[in-house]
Amino acid sequence: MTIWIGWSLGRAYLTHDWPQTEAVIYQSSLVYTTSTPNQKYFTVALQYQYKVENQRYSNRSIYLTDLPFLKLEEAEKLLEHYAIGSIHKLSYNPSFPEDSVLKPGTSNILLLLAALTILFLCIGLAARKK
Repeated sequence: MTIWIGWSLGRAYLTHDWPQTEAVIYQSSLVYTTSTPNQKYFTVALQYQYKVENQRYSNRSIYLTDLPFLKLEEAEKLLEHYAIGSIHKLSYNPSFPEDSVLKPGTSNILLLLAALTILFLCIGLAARKK
């Protein structure tokens, strides 16, 4: 898990340097993913198209590592923002243009997972020293 989080953060950071083009959203829906006793979680399922050097591509990633744990209000805001027919800037991997994101960088949930991983690692190391 720690290796995956580190690898994902590193890859997500690189998306800031990717070239940009425009994408058109052609599919957008709210999807229920899971729940806890006090909260239900959702994600937004997107499909968008874009062109790079006259080649058409399709993808569905908002962030490089989309994690499906949004509260309903957050998911509804994303759904409204990425409405069908809307046009958005998109960053794509120049080496593999089919690899693209609507938002370069990392999602807040991945940053939270990284922070919790570091916290638990530090607690574990501190407990081991005693």
